[in-house]
Amino acid sequence: MSVVGVHKVSDIVMRLEKDTEFLCSLSTKELNDIFRQEDVSMRVVDALKKKRRMLKNKTNSDSRKSHIMEEFEEAKEEQMKLIQEVRDLERENTELEIMLREFSSSNENMQHYLDVIDRR
Repeated sequence: MSVVGVHKVSDIVMRLEKDTEFLCSLSTKELNDIFRQEDVSMRVVDALKKKRRMLKNKTNSDSRKSHIMEEFEEAKEEQMKLIQEVRDLERENTELEIMLREFSSSNENMQHYLDVIDRR
């Protein structure tokens, strides 16, 4: 059964009932003006406003879910980049530690050589 029931109603009210995009696109003031001009019963007004509220809530919820999924995907991409950056830094750190050990060893050898020369 339709929201407007068996009462004779105007074309615009019928359109409001059937065209959910049109119903949601109107501002509250525009909608109230239509209800006033068309002398729509309170039962029909309440039913259409409830339907409109439900549709807008669903649209907002769907939009929020979509936004959250986009943020999640962006965070995942950022996480992957950071993981790769950490791996690169660990590799660089390992290379630097090897170079430091080689330098320290070379330095120790040089110091030992200088000590031997000084003893002569």
